[in-house]
Amino acid sequence: MLSASATLVLCAVSLVFLQFLRLQWIRRGFPPGPIPYPFFGNLLQMNFKIHHEILKKVRIFQQYVLYGLIS
Repeated sequence: MLSASATLVLCAVSLVFLQFLRLQWIRRGFPPGPIPYPFFGNLLQMNFKIHHEILKKVRIFQQYVLYGLIS
């Protein structure tokens, strides 16, 4: 008979496998794309670097546009 920890591991692996199959079934009608990781999706493939150009635009917007709307 399986121990409690082995049963939990088996259940977890089964759930991940079923989630993978469900995602494959849903994506059948779409063109191929990146395969998402279970529980993380494509979060690991995203670029989270803050670009200085974007920060400059936000600062200019806050200085001129937002101040002009309030006063």
